[in-house]
Amino acid sequence: FSNKFLRANIIECSKIKKSMNYYQGKIDKITSEIMDDKARLIQSKISLNKDNKNKPEYVTQEITKEEYDYLKSKNIEVSKDKVLSELRSKKQNKIDDYLHKVSKAVIQNAKSNNISLIIVGRNKLRKQEINIGKERNRNEHNLSHTRFLEILKYKGILNNILVVDTEESYTSQTSFIDNEKLEEYGLANGNKSQLNGKRDDRKFITKNKIYHSDVNGSYNIARKVFTDFSYKTHVVNLNFNLIRLSNNGKNKFCC
Repeated sequence: FSNKFLRANIIECSKIKKSMNYYQGKIDKITSEIMDDKARLIQSKISLNKDNKNKPEYVTQEITKEEYDYLKSKNIEVSKDKVLSELRSKKQNKIDDYLHKVSKAVIQNAKSNNISLIIVGRNKLRKQEINIGKERNRNEHNLSHTRFLEILKYKGILNNILVVDTEESYTSQTSFIDNEKLEEYGLANGNKSQLNGKRDDRKFITKNKIYHSDVNGSYNIARKVFTDFSYKTHVVNLNFNLIRLSNNGKNKFCC
């Protein structure tokens, strides 16, 4: 393993969030005007029945055929609204443009550093389990990680760079430099804990060292693919490159 091969890179962008929120706000407003109080009440009853169907003490709220038909007509109205369709299309074009530009920047950075392999962590329940505030949650849901990965793999092939994705369970809390096993440990004081380290925002703290938590997670993700790989001070460099991508001005999305 070389340091360049396992270098961790962080990408930061911002204007796409404002653009997505702008279009989503208009979409929500028009949708809310079409889906009146009656439709929202019916939808809430359906959602409650679905969420509580396995609770024996819950009494199912009966939905009449008339209510189903009314809600269906409103959903059809939303789906056929021309203004909504145009707004959704514009929003999706912005997202696709963003994903293409970011993936291009990642591949260009890999080429400039002679990196031929990129390993990406994947969590199937990432969007369902994320809880970073209402606005940031929405931004995460708008940006498709799967779509980004597809584009990254495609552009990697064109540039002789292999992009591999792997599941990433236990990679953020496990201490890489202590070569801990990538598994869940027992409870300590009622909380799940690892043996030698803990994550504190952007820092990963061990008994002997404090370093970037994303660097720790990146190396652990690499260990998911290369199971014999372990931390050795003379092989692994814990430093990282911070890449800031600008999506405005003349040099858009340049490292």
